[in-house]
Amino acid sequence: MEENRQERKNHIQNLVIALLAVSAVLLLARTQIAFRGGTAGSGYLSRLFSGETASETARQKAPADLTDLAEPVRVAVTGTYGRYGALNLTTADSGFSEMGTLLREALGSAGTPQSCKESDFRGALSATSVYYDFGENLPLSVLAGLMGTSAEDGGTSARRLALSASGDGVALWLGSGDGKYQRCATAVTKTALAELVNSYQLGNASFAFELESGRDLAPYSLLLTGGQADYQDLTAASSLGNSDDLLSSLQFSPRTHSRYPESGGTEVVVGSDRTVRIRSDGNIFYQDNAAEPVLQITAQGEQPTSAEAVLGCCRLLSGLLNGQSSSASLALRSIRRTGNIQVLEFDYQFDGVLIRQSSGKPAAQVTLSGKSVVSLSLLFRQYTAAGTSSLLLPLAQTLAIADSHHGAELSVGYVDDGTGAVHAGWLAG
Repeated sequence: MEENRQERKNHIQNLVIALLAVSAVLLLARTQIAFRGGTAGSGYLSRLFSGETASETARQKAPADLTDLAEPVRVAVTGTYGRYGALNLTTADSGFSEMGTLLREALGSAGTPQSCKESDFRGALSATSVYYDFGENLPLSVLAGLMGTSAEDGGTSARRLALSASGDGVALWLGSGDGKYQRCATAVTKTALAELVNSYQLGNASFAFELESGRDLAPYSLLLTGGQADYQDLTAASSLGNSDDLLSSLQFSPRTHSRYPESGGTEVVVGSDRTVRIRSDGNIFYQDNAAEPVLQITAQGEQPTSAEAVLGCCRLLSGLLNGQSSSASLALRSIRRTGNIQVLEFDYQFDGVLIRQSSGKPAAQVTLSGKSVVSLSLLFRQYTAAGTSSLLLPLAQTLAIADSHHGAELSVGYVDDGTGAVHAGWLAG
């Protein structure tokens, strides 16, 4: 646990690349406009002059199954004449549908994983292939559930997956964040893979390991060399409304007399062996030390599978958010199991791009003991598109700055510092 905290702290420290680049971004605004297309009919200028409104907000609702979750995923499609890349998709987007269908078939038919070398994995990415990067290691059963199929909860996790032609068929390649690589046979046909690859316009993306200018980055940093996507600026505010509704969702009585304010303004509510702290900034902290905890998730057995834990916690968090309107939704970032304890962490995502908190803490964390919720934290935060576009440094300048972060992975993300204005920027972590 301490190691995970340290890793998270180190990651946030690396976010300084985004903050240090702010002044450079402003100075290079004109360059950036040209970089994105150079005409008043596209990109940033068109949004300023067209009167385009912010994207419509969506009501948060409890998922029926894992396919209802919008999990961020970066993708790359590689063919003979180049590579297509997208950095801002989710598993729920229509633009991911065909790639998701192919991955569903692969995960549903995958044979027993066999260890392989990293060079084999990297070679698969250079051949005709489809690549999926979920940002963090997730259990194979959870990844399968996101795609609408099932896989055994056998302890296999992966962050990066790839489908590539192998012999007479198509292999599924798995890469974890700790340097473990595996390969599985699948029932996907080479014809199906080729049809998907041929449906994309290739040539806008490269991996860092292919670029001389990306030699100091993590090798699987996916870089759009043919122009960047348009990232919205966001406004942010606390979305925590009536605390009585929250208490009812946590099965406290709003009329309890065991309710008092602390000196810093935090409201504390105590009930038997349970406590909830409600901070004025929208953070809530719940702890249950009872022998038989009150809040439970649904599972077939006493010990939930990873997929059951994810679905149960998402339903619980959706209930606490109580259908609030927001342009962002929670996305799973990690799940860790030690014995019968499972710890799940979530961050908000907007249009497939993660929103990190400058504190380094996740937006939500749930600790399960079996099916019981023993602790929970949740940041009630509403994000809305501001109607303007974030100004990102051109890739060449960003690569130059990233030289000081040897081995870091370069990506685009949001950082919420609590000021109410949230901008997309380059992050190195």
